[in-house]
Amino acid sequence: MAGSIFFLQHGWIITLQAIVSIFLMAVVIRNRATIKVSSRWRFLAAPIEIAFPQRDLRVRSMDESVGL
Repeated sequence: MAGSIFFLQHGWIITLQAIVSIFLMAVVIRNRATIKVSSRWRFLAAPIEIAFPQRDLRVRSMDESVGL
């Protein structure tokens, strides 16, 4: 009962914090190449690269995929 009252009173701030956190994660992941080069924010680059490895999304031809 006490827990439900707490969430009724303070649930909006928890929801706001979750939305802001997801937004910041998306911004950091999207700009990881810039962060990797920056000397000030370089400490974020390694954990981001481990958690979300950058994939090569370009389309390859059949010759490239076969190795010709």
